[in-house]
Amino acid sequence: MYALKRDGTVWAWGENYYGQLGNPTAGSFVRVPVQVSGLSGVKQVLADYTRAFALLADGTVRAWGVNTSGELGIGTATNTNVPVQVPASPV
Repeated sequence: MYALKRDGTVWAWGENYYGQLGNPTAGSFVRVPVQVSGLSGVKQVLADYTRAFALLADGTVRAWGVNTSGELGIGTATNTNVPVQVPASPV
């Protein structure tokens, strides 16, 4: 589960087996909200069971969680438990 606060921070709780809570100090299951690391100025969050994306006020996107097939769009196939910037499309 994710919550976007008015101050532009994102908070998450629930299962964290793949780093999908975006907080490397969180355990495998979190019962109270923890702040997603390094995010501010967030305007929108999109998430599923194993990964999440945040659109920031500056138009950039951050992604975290499962990435075994490159589904985060960050140029690797490695899971990440902290938000990383999605490279801009050359189009």
